[in-house]
Amino acid sequence: FHLQQTTSGLPPGDALQPLQNAAGIIAPNFPPTLRDLNALTDVQRSQLLQFYGRPVNPLATRVTNIEARQMNATVQAQADALQPLQNAAGIIAPNFPPTLRDLNALTDVQRSQLLQFYGRPVNPLATRDHRLKQLFGIRP
Repeated sequence: FHLQQTTSGLPPGDALQPLQNAAGIIAPNFPPTLRDLNALTDVQRSQLLQFYGRPVNPLATRVTNIEARQMNATVQAQADALQPLQNAAGIIAPNFPPTLRDLNALTDVQRSQLLQFYGRPVNPLATRDHRLKQLFGIRP
């Protein structure tokens, strides 16, 4: 999704440059900031993708996530790169940890945000780390 490519590296409160679709129209629900983009529900994200001519292909998203989990299952060293997963709208979390070290350094709030982004329950607190690693395909 084009938004993800153009918003990487922006602070959460920075304004987003509105995008026009092929007809030159800006989506009426275009999020004004990266924080607002991150707060969109999967349904809203899907609507934006479709508005900009990027329909979500659930099968392609599933295949991509299976491949990412298979690669993540081989991660052993803290500096090893993680392959990001897509959510149901085909979007990668803006705060997806790039390495195992970064994943292990996440705060409970960040773990909760990632679980929520991927449509997973955030509670109970005690199992967030385990559930996130399981979701990403990382072996215990």
